[in-house]
Amino acid sequence: MKKNMKKSTVVLIYVVTATLLLCALIVGISVGLNHKKDPTDPTFVPTTSQSPTFAPTTEPTTISPAEKLQKDLIGQWMDSANMSGFEFFENGKVTVTYVNLTIPFLNLPITGTANGTYTLLDDTLTMKYSIYTKTIEKQYTASVSDTELTLKSLDDGDVSTYQRTSKLPVYDTPETDNDLAGGWVNSDGTIRYDFAAEGTVTVTYTNARIEEVSKKPLSGSYTGIYMSDGEKLTIQFVLDNVRITQKFTYQVTARALSMTDEKNNTLLFVRAGTDTFNYATEEDLLGTWK
Repeated sequence: MKKNMKKSTVVLIYVVTATLLLCALIVGISVGLNHKKDPTDPTFVPTTSQSPTFAPTTEPTTISPAEKLQKDLIGQWMDSANMSGFEFFENGKVTVTYVNLTIPFLNLPITGTANGTYTLLDDTLTMKYSIYTKTIEKQYTASVSDTELTLKSLDDGDVSTYQRTSKLPVYDTPETDNDLAGGWVNSDGTIRYDFAAEGTVTVTYTNARIEEVSKKPLSGSYTGIYMSDGEKLTIQFVLDNVRITQKFTYQVTARALSMTDEKNNTLLFVRAGTDTFNYATEEDLLGTWK
């Protein structure tokens, strides 16, 4: 009896000891796992299910000074005296405006517009355009600050400033759909005007007697500039180094043009390509004629 009790006691001790060891092992494993899951612990190693995420970084968009200057240059600019100005377009085109401004190589006051091209290399601006038959090419160092354009000539170092304007004055280049665009010839073919949409005109005389221009009959073609506002027309060209200015009031239809000068003399023209004045239409005759 005592022997059996002693044996039972030994078995019980083994069972209790094994149970305690197993519990200790379970607790140790649990503590170890919790320890590794603590992100604040320096020994924390994330598992695949806890892989850290990284937000993609984007480089800030930057624009070079040359690109910014190209962008800022686009638009209309006029000097403070409204004597000269430019309009720069994205396609490399430029319109130059002069108002009674004396051009050195002609030594004559010029009023009108001329179309040309421009290029921009870093801050060096090159413009090329023509006035009458003279081609002009100029280079500047350009800078734009807020609404002011500064041009420094590379030839003589002269500095000019221009202000941005939403619209050029009334002497701006005529619209491309203006009624005058095209060729016009008088009844005997002695005078012809060819108006280009961009503001230039070619005046052609064929043995024509024009007292205001010359005392003897004229023959030849002369390139000039014109302005129109729908009622008044001003034409300028150079003949034998003399600037000729012609001013008219005018009316125009699809095929007919009348121009009345400052002495109230009226000149009648038909659109070039029309065979004769005898084919005037009702539309051509509408209006008041003097």
